[in-house]
Amino acid sequence: MIHISDFILSFNEEILLEVKNLNINKNKIIALIGNNGSGKTSFAKTLMKLNNNYSGTVNNTYSSHYLNQSYFKEIESLYKSGGEIAKLKIIDAFSGDYQLLILDEPSVHLDSNNIKFLIDKIKRYKGLIILISNDRFLIEKTAEEIYEIEDCKLNIFKMDYKKYLIEKQNKENINKAEYIKYISNKNKIEKAINNRNTHHENVKRQPKRMGISDARLGKWTKQGNPSINRNKKALKNKLEKLEVKNIQHTLNKEISFSYLPSRKSNLFFIEKYNLSVKNNSKIGILGNNGSGKTTLLESIFNKYKNIYKIGYLSQSIDNVFKNYTVKQYIDLHIPDIQINIRKYLSQFKYRENTYHKKIIQLSEGEKVQLNISILLSQKWTILLMDEPTNFLDIHSANIIEKAIINFEGATIFVTHDKNLLKNVDPEILEI
Repeated sequence: MIHISDFILSFNEEILLEVKNLNINKNKIIALIGNNGSGKTSFAKTLMKLNNNYSGTVNNTYSSHYLNQSYFKEIESLYKSGGEIAKLKIIDAFSGDYQLLILDEPSVHLDSNNIKFLIDKIKRYKGLIILISNDRFLIEKTAEEIYEIEDCKLNIFKMDYKKYLIEKQNKENINKAEYIKYISNKNKIEKAINNRNTHHENVKRQPKRMGISDARLGKWTKQGNPSINRNKKALKNKLEKLEVKNIQHTLNKEISFSYLPSRKSNLFFIEKYNLSVKNNSKIGILGNNGSGKTTLLESIFNKYKNIYKIGYLSQSIDNVFKNYTVKQYIDLHIPDIQINIRKYLSQFKYRENTYHKKIIQLSEGEKVQLNISILLSQKWTILLMDEPTNFLDIHSANIIEKAIINFEGATIFVTHDKNLLKNVDPEILEI
């Protein structure tokens, strides 16, 4: 059984999550979702007694196993890919005699066949599973309940993922309508206050027909002033109350990769795969783990990087940067346009204090967001992207999808994200 009460999870004095009371005592599959940096992994580590940055009561009486995934490259065998190593870890986790499995982004390195293998393992498991994932396909196929971290609260949806999406969309529509109403009322009140100010200034001016002696006595300044001031005060009070009720609803803005045009319509030809890459090509590379997908991307980059402006998104941040702060990492890569980077990162809901964190302190998704934002700040003719939605929260994955769709240049990406493939609808290269 898991029992949590009066729980506050924090990081560097910043509150990430508050839970008043939670009991889990049944075998089921729970998907734990939330924005990158919202505290999902920290919460999981707390259940495993691997994190002490909290107050309150946390009791976990289950025999438990935590399957962790790292964005930094591990020391890998020359003969095994990240996906092959991930599968071995999954087999090991499900082979143990555990009552609780916490799976932290288990699908990020897996190819399609191994994702099917993972789904089958999850469905057949007889104990409790807490699945930390932003893989929409995996959640849809396995989750029985959704636990969502949002605005430092744990929202529990006792329903599957499809019903959760409907519930969230309904809430979003209500919030959007209330936000539009709020803006309309705010504009009306501010306009009324401005009108009162204008009227007040007019009252203060000396009327044309008033005598000089009356003017010296300032008689006109008392005409209507108390009434105007009372009205202004009432309107300001109304505006303040309206501000308090304001739902902090942000209409999602689209981001886009900037295109550097090429004079060539046909950029290059990959003879081995009989593939022609054109100016506006969208190509998705598929293949089993270890088939050479990343190697192909790297070879394209190395062969054509001096001919075209190519943006390359790799799967990892090199360990050499792990003790850099986010600000130092940004300055190193693009020192002249930090304001733009902040603009893009804000779309991924980066907090201001995140810029002072070290790279090693970031969540896996925040590291991906950082590298994507560096790409967003510059112009490219070609984008090469290795698993661009890996570790990204659902909000971030959606806006990256739109950015790839709208990019005018050529995009070649490796992915096992079925939603990304469905929505971008690229030409498929299987290797």
